[in-house]
Amino acid sequence: MQHLQRYALASSLIVWMAACSVAGDEPTTGSLSEAIVGGTAATDPAVVLLEFGNSLCTGVLVSPKVVATAKHCIEGSGNGPIQVRFVNNQAQNGPSINTVKKQGAPNADTGALLLAQAAPVPWVPLNTAPIESSVNQAIRLVGFGLTGTHAGNPGVKRQGMTTLLQVGIFGPDPTVGNVLVTDVTPQATCNGDSGGPQFMSIGGTEYVVGTTIGAYSPTGGNIQCGQGLGIAANVAAYSAFFNSFITANDPPSCAADNRCAPNCATPDPDCSNCG
Repeated sequence: MQHLQRYALASSLIVWMAACSVAGDEPTTGSLSEAIVGGTAATDPAVVLLEFGNSLCTGVLVSPKVVATAKHCIEGSGNGPIQVRFVNNQAQNGPSINTVKKQGAPNADTGALLLAQAAPVPWVPLNTAPIESSVNQAIRLVGFGLTGTHAGNPGVKRQGMTTLLQVGIFGPDPTVGNVLVTDVTPQATCNGDSGGPQFMSIGGTEYVVGTTIGAYSPTGGNIQCGQGLGIAANVAAYSAFFNSFITANDPPSCAADNRCAPNCATPDPDCSNCG
């Protein structure tokens, strides 16, 4: 139950298979492919399952009502709402909320979803600081995708570890934007992990540093999940987009929401200097 979307790269005629793809499809030449290969069960409450039609992607809650995900998931959902499910397994019953607004970042494969109401779980912060100095640091991947190209087992939340190799504009297709390039060992993303968070510990706090796009083979040829290089949107490069979306649609409140709001009639419990 996943969505297949291919991007023809003008510079090389390479085809990407984004991290949400139809289970059972054969890998395509030189792909950007996307459960976590070699992953283990995860329970991060802020990592959510996105369902639209018979397709799925992954997202991460970054404010009480805003979910970050991949733009190709947003575009693949068409004009209808995306159902955001707060579960660890697609087969579970659990809370779900529909989206009421969807917006992709300009010139990047990342974007934001607005929920109809505040989520029933805590959100996690987006990284806004340059991350170039963090090359060779560990990244934790989380998603609802397959455990292998032909596994046919999407819909379970899994996690794995990898390493940040490079930061910058994705040369083969600049329209994908500023990305994080990661290793595919010991774990990697696979079909269905699109839009899922890539976490890094910074100063003792875990931040969302990227949203999964897929995998890429720099040499062409068939690519399976767990091969090539991992590609994720570098959310710090698009902090202005996310800040604008959240400010317009889900600004801090004077109630307890883990965000300090100014000019409250009574002190905001999330900060000590709101008057």
